[in-house]
Amino acid sequence: MILWVKKKKKDKKLYIIIGVILFLVCCIGLYIGFIGFENKDTDAKKFASEYPVDKDNLFVYRTLEEINNILENGTGLVFLGFPECPWCRGYLQ
Repeated sequence: MILWVKKKKKDKKLYIIIGVILFLVCCIGLYIGFIGFENKDTDAKKFASEYPVDKDNLFVYRTLEEINNILENGTGLVFLGFPECPWCRGYLQ
């Protein structure tokens, strides 16, 4: 046997308001969480996780256009390698 309980309109509005507030709090929490993950991972930490170097290294990641600009117009040292390469890893030790 199923019993239907008629709810008051005030209760329905209250549930809607509480639901909207909970939804907004969850969205804000997710947004803040994603921002926190982006800010924690700096180039130096990322490079240190891939290669045997200290976490306070000076390595930065650059785009292909930025590397071309350094090679054509500026001064700098460009390291091209990949983490699985034993020679690349040995060069950095």
